[in-house]
Amino acid sequence: MKKKQKFEKSTLSARERKEMRIKEKEKSQGIVSEEQIKERAKRNTIYAVALLIVAVITIAVAITVPSYMSCNYMFERNAVAVIDFDVNGEKLTMKYELFGEDCPKATANFAFLAMNDFFDDVVVFDTQNSWIRFGGYTESVNEKGETVFEHRSEDKTFTEKLKPNFAEVHYTKTSGDKTETDTSEMLKYTLSKDNVKFDILSYDFALCSNVSGSSASATEFQINGLQSKREDKIYNENKSAQKSFTTQVFARPLNGDEATVQAIKRILSMKSNNRVGDYFQTTDTLVKIKDVRIYNYEAKWTMLEYENGFESYMSEINAFASTSDTWSKTYISAK
Repeated sequence: MKKKQKFEKSTLSARERKEMRIKEKEKSQGIVSEEQIKERAKRNTIYAVALLIVAVITIAVAITVPSYMSCNYMFERNAVAVIDFDVNGEKLTMKYELFGEDCPKATANFAFLAMNDFFDDVVVFDTQNSWIRFGGYTESVNEKGETVFEHRSEDKTFTEKLKPNFAEVHYTKTSGDKTETDTSEMLKYTLSKDNVKFDILSYDFALCSNVSGSSASATEFQINGLQSKREDKIYNENKSAQKSFTTQVFARPLNGDEATVQAIKRILSMKSNNRVGDYFQTTDTLVKIKDVRIYNYEAKWTMLEYENGFESYMSEINAFASTSDTWSKTYISAK
């Protein structure tokens, strides 16, 4: 005899069973309830908001990344120097790619000076022979009302700030019972050459370091304005004597930056009839550097393993070379 099938008693109320039958009927007939419409609308709103957020992020990235790259140069192979010049209120900007790997000595020296605000308010002190010479000379007015140019090595406020990067014992002199430290000597050295030499004619508007000429040559730099000018010689006012520089190319305009080229041409087009010394002459309207910023640069001398930072690093790579001072103390002083 066949057993009767057992059915479990439903726990739903009569009303709930009725509602379930209605929903099943509507579903079979393709009818969408008001509750389902609201649920779908809610899901669509969430999807729309999500898509909007993705779109905003995509647009922001598209705008920000190129801007970030252009400002910080993080994707450049080499370090980049951005140099701001001021010509009586007119701003000129030059962007240079630094050959950090090929010319570590010149690059480290330039980066160190820039990071310590060495170039702030220094003047372009010579534009002869299509060279733009700039370095640590600042303009001031003496007690007689005369314009004079002084080197940053004579600025005690600046040299005191550099002390942590130098071994003070190197600049301590003892005479009899008197011992004193002359921190102004910290910047009076000649930078020796890197092993790699780039010919000036290899790059348009090359940025060069001065590797000979005076005991402050490592703080003086030149921009070659014309390829046709190979020799770097200057003459005194009566043309009775000349001085020659040995320079080393260590940077070139970033990706052929046109603003850099125009800035160089602008400076070289200015009149140069304001004699400031036996050999150099400034532009009629002084050109000043307002700021030099270095991007994408890492070097050992920034690490704590070096007790005296920059000096220790430069000594390790044999960047210093002693030389006799072939210039007089007044070669940049105003007449």
